[in-house]
Parts: sequence; structure tokens; C-alpha cells
Amino acid sequence: MSGTSLDGIDLAFVNFTKGKSWNYEFLNTKTVEYPKKWVIKLKNLINEPYRNVEIEDNSYTLFLAKQI
Repeated sequence: MSGTSLDGIDLAFVNFTKGKSWNYEFLNTKTVEYPKKWVIKLKNLINEPYRNVEIEDNSYTLFLAKQI
């Protein structure tokens, strides 16, 4: 999860179980700080044409996958 503050990516490793209702347990949590280049990229995407946003979306997805 990442919010508008651009402070980092919040990760949670959660165990879900279902009995009569759903239950969950946080097994681990961590915030990964954004590298400065990503903070700049994400802040500036609002001013970019749609095609550039699509390209950065693919890069961002790969970045997130590496962090996870």
C-alpha cells in the first residue's frame, strides 16, 4: 500500500482464517522508504501525458514486485 504522502510502501504479511467469520493476524509489517528518484517520478506524473503514465506504471509495478 502506498498513500499520497510518498513516504514509502507499507507492506503487511497477514494470515487470514475463516471460521464463522473472517479473522486475521499480522505476522510482519514494514515500511520501505521510496528512493528519491521514485518520489520525484510519482510527484510529477500528474503533469505527464497518459502514455508516459502507462510506461511508469509498468516500471512502478516491477519496482513494487522487487520490494515485496
